[in-house]
Amino acid sequence: MSNELLFLIQVVLVSGGAITALFCGQGALTGLMMVYVILANLFVTKEIVLFGLTVTASDALGVGASCCFALLQEYYDRAVAYRALISSVVGVICYGMMAVLHMAYVPALSGEVQHACELLFSSAPWVIFASLCAYVGGQMVESMVLRGTKRFLSDRYFPLRAGSALLVGQFCDTILFTSIGLYSMVHDPFHVLMFSYLVKVIAILGTVMVLSVLRCVPVRPLDV
Repeated sequence: MSNELLFLIQVVLVSGGAITALFCGQGALTGLMMVYVILANLFVTKEIVLFGLTVTASDALGVGASCCFALLQEYYDRAVAYRALISSVVGVICYGMMAVLHMAYVPALSGEVQHACELLFSSAPWVIFASLCAYVGGQMVESMVLRGTKRFLSDRYFPLRAGSALLVGQFCDTILFTSIGLYSMVHDPFHVLMFSYLVKVIAILGTVMVLSVLRCVPVRPLDV
């Protein structure tokens, strides 16, 4: 199965998971948002080739977390969305602390996975710091765009409004993460930025298509 097909399946599953969590209520959306952010940090070190571009394997998860944020702000309010943002940041920090502690354990002589753990977690603290700066900055921008578009369009065209907010927010996220986390680690940061954002645009378009289901199926969260 090609990477492109796997990527499209991942986009559908991630955005579909966000819609399913919306049916279950605020707590489910907040929890899923935290899971997506942690998984994005865990998978960010794996590089893959998508549509001829070398990118990381976690872009769809980052878009998924932003989708959860948009749903929280739309169906609840901005305060609820910001509390979820804080919760997900705390979750990522806990993941980083546990990764550092896990690596500090002295492995058994018969341990065969220590090298794999070192490859997976050795860059976790710096990656997490850069990721959190980019994530919080991107979500703040996304929130402002969501408020601005809702002021003009009211409650109409949520998939379009969410897509616009995701495009702007993820662009800021990509700039911040590339500048803080990858600038000294890659040969051409500008190419990395453009390639990564292009893949995110594809993921966002797929997410908007899935969110269009909300126009056909009235959604009322259990706790609203």
